[in-house]
Amino acid sequence: MLLHTIINAKTQEESNTAVLSDFPYRADSPKLHELPRRSYPWHWHSDVEFFYLESGSIEYRIPGESVIFEAGEAGFLNGDILHSTKTVSAENCEEIVHIFLPSFLSGGAQSCIDTKYIFPLQKNKGITIVKFPKDSKECKTAIEVMRTAFALFYRKEFGYEAKIRSLMMDLWLLTLTFCREHGMKEVRETADSKRIKRMADFIDAHFFERLTLFDIAQSADIGERECCRCFARQLKTSPLDYLTDIRTGKARELLLTTNDAIEIVAEKCGFSSGGYFCKVFKKRTGFSPRQFRSSEKSRNAT
Repeated sequence: MLLHTIINAKTQEESNTAVLSDFPYRADSPKLHELPRRSYPWHWHSDVEFFYLESGSIEYRIPGESVIFEAGEAGFLNGDILHSTKTVSAENCEEIVHIFLPSFLSGGAQSCIDTKYIFPLQKNKGITIVKFPKDSKECKTAIEVMRTAFALFYRKEFGYEAKIRSLMMDLWLLTLTFCREHGMKEVRETADSKRIKRMADFIDAHFFERLTLFDIAQSADIGERECCRCFARQLKTSPLDYLTDIRTGKARELLLTTNDAIEIVAEKCGFSSGGYFCKVFKKRTGFSPRQFRSSEKSRNAT
């Protein structure tokens, strides 16, 4: 699991308790095979993400698209992109990730760095997730840079912040150049994409309430059937399954960070009863809520 990761209960935005406002960057090495169902739920963050796989394989899912990454492959995920991840093999899956706000590189809004280099990548709706071909010069360079930055971040020797910032700018320019050479141009946001964002925002803000399919569809000014088709096209799931995934993710957080009774956790996450919550939670994680809380606390204690 990503160290220190927190998903905001109302917005489903990912944040990190180790990130300070004066140094908006973090590096991590999650072991995705240790997660329940070997997957990470739908979420988003304003930070961009560079990553590569040390072992195993992983599927990054974004609305309307999924990309498989194998060991030895590197990639880039743009900010504000709804996404989820899951392993696609039985072997252990270890990833190295570097996450930071684009402002970490620009040094100030409307600077020449912003306008010439940051915005063309950050604001391009056509650049959501980028995969560097395995064994390409871009992939090899990206992995080498990320390994160096990862070591710097955990050694924290004098000057590591400046060195990491320089390395992340190298990664950024590498990605921008790669995208330009491969014809990744600005595209318009589709109607489906806009609807999904509106409905996801609504669900994220009201998941603890008794929501219906009608409520979700109404938030995007569409009918229930079109709502279901939109979720199927963009996220390969149904609106109510998406809602349940969000509720389950929040329940996992509460089980680990509070001593609330199971029934209280169920109520806070919008489940109709403690019994129904236990049934859904076990189906999605493989553990009962009590088993999950006990096993995770035992693992963190060792």
